[in-house]
Amino acid sequence: MYSQCAGYQLHLTFEVSGQAGFIYDSLMDCVDSITVSNPSKMTWIYRTAKKNDRLDARKQAILLSIGEIPAVHMPTREVRQWRQTILHRKKTVSKVGQVKNRIRVVLKSQAPFSHFLEHLLCFFGLWAVRILLQNLAAAGCNQPENLVF
Repeated sequence: MYSQCAGYQLHLTFEVSGQAGFIYDSLMDCVDSITVSNPSKMTWIYRTAKKNDRLDARKQAILLSIGEIPAVHMPTREVRQWRQTILHRKKTVSKVGQVKNRIRVVLKSQAPFSHFLEHLLCFFGLWAVRILLQNLAAAGCNQPENLVF
């Protein structure tokens, strides 16, 4: 580190944001300490009428020098990746539910035997409804009792 060779310490602070984890990981080896701050708790900064990045950075540096930065806990990279994986799975499951609900709406409005298809969708999933609809199209019929599986 350059700061150790020159004989001084380098401290860094920045406001929490969507890229805070990436910035934190990227700069961890370049500075002596990193503090991620909560901007909503820095009333000296957000309540001023005259705002720009330069003034906010100066005020944040003053708060850092006197030890009054409202710090935010920054989890490790592994924990953040695990949380992102969980969030991605949750969104994917939600989208699958939305697609199933859309299929139910279409089936209820179009098919004369929609109750049968809805139960098929609940118990066997989308692939069963897809196979059923393909058989319907191939057989050219509108009633489920005419289908051959």
